[in-house]
Amino acid sequence: MKKIKLLYILALIIFSQTNLNAQWINIYTDTDIGLIGIECINEDTVYAAAYNSKVLRTFDKGQTWQTIDPGFEIYAKDINFPDAQTGYIVGASGRIAKTVDYGENWELIITDTNYRLEKAEFIHPDTGWIVANDMISGYWGGSILRTFDGGENWDYHYIDDFELNDIEMINNLKGFIGISIWSSG
Repeated sequence: MKKIKLLYILALIIFSQTNLNAQWINIYTDTDIGLIGIECINEDTVYAAAYNSKVLRTFDKGQTWQTIDPGFEIYAKDINFPDAQTGYIVGASGRIAKTVDYGENWELIITDTNYRLEKAEFIHPDTGWIVANDMISGYWGGSILRTFDGGENWDYHYIDDFELNDIEMINNLKGFIGISIWSSG
């Protein structure tokens, strides 16, 4: 009886290992677009933001891609869609691009900061956080931006001596921020 259980466990481990070695397939090969951020809405719909201010979109699992020009410079660092219609791209010098029509049209939102916006996390179309960074007098300084009205108004919380790298919110009150700590010595 023990031999049968051992073979069953061994077979389970071998079967599990075959799923871990999945093959990656290149489905987009335009070398003129440097993709910075990717957001999967569902199995079929994917958005990607490029540093050169272009947005890529597919509705068919990557078989065909549309390139969308929002009409302004954003220098993307991240893209985030809290639902299928509403999306945000964050970029350099406090610039945010927002869409409410599946990426067809984009509106430029300029914040009151010159910080480089790094990552966005929206848990609702109107509720979101962005982490940003800037080098001030040789030291990194971070900022957390928060909106509850879809980007019309922003609250700022400045943090010295930390470079803010990522943000993930659980709800309106709890979240995580990935940081780098810089010391002068």
